Amino acid sequence: MRQTQKTGFGFRSSCSIALLIILFCMTGHAAEGEAAKILDRYADTVGGMAKLKQVKSTVIKGTFSLPDMGMYAPMESYTVTPDRSFMKIDIGEFGTVMNGVNGDVVWDINPMTGPRILTGGERLARIRQAQVDQFANWKDNFTKLELAGKETINGAECSKVILTPPEGNSLTCCFNDETGLLVKVVGTQAGQTIETSVKNYKEVNGIKIAHLIEMFTPQMSFTIELESIEQNVDIPDERFALPPEIQSLVDGE
Repeated sequence: MRQTQKTGFGFRSSCSIALLIILFCMTGHAAEGEAAKILDRYADTVGGMAKLKQVKSTVIKGTFSLPDMGMYAPMESYTVTPDRSFMKIDIGEFGTVMNGVNGDVVWDINPMTGPRILTGGERLARIRQAQVDQFANWKDNFTKLELAGKETINGAECSKVILTPPEGNSLTCCFNDETGLLVKVVGTQAGQTIETSVKNYKEVNGIKIAHLIEMFTPQMSFTIELESIEQNVDIPDERFALPPEIQSLVDGE
């Protein structure tokens, strides 16, 4: 009799565990489905993937600023899909910050770290950042989506979605529930949390693009304000040529 009870209890427990696993999986898939709807709505809100895919090149000019230091510097960025980009910020006496993508080579130069060739998750993150919109194109950039609750930003309720790439750190993105637009991104780099506020969307050739980006780190805060955006313009190949110090690293000198 005791053995029968034991067997029955084991069967019921197994069924309960199996049911919990099924419910957990169903809940997980439902949550991921809701997260995908938020990302798809965002893609449609900014203009739709069909229109985004029509953008083959972009030239952006703006101003980089460190408000706490009263410092302002010109910023320029050039991109040709799918694998070429170049960005430059001239910070005067502090030096010049540059980064780029040229085929398989993803590189960075700044006065603090010198010339570097990026690898791993950092490399993939830079490639994503060079896209017209990495979050609208989430299906090609991220392998996992998770709902992460709600957050109130500037009086508006927002849905949080955690996006995990194939390699590197995940990003937590906040989308305004009313407008569907991305308003904040939180991620980590070199062990530090970086919070980015995305503001002032303007339409450029039918695509909504944020023209004000505010970034906050434990050490400092800075902003990038976009002043002009040109799309589908001719950009000479020389613009994406590797700087000599990066070419030396590629050549192993």
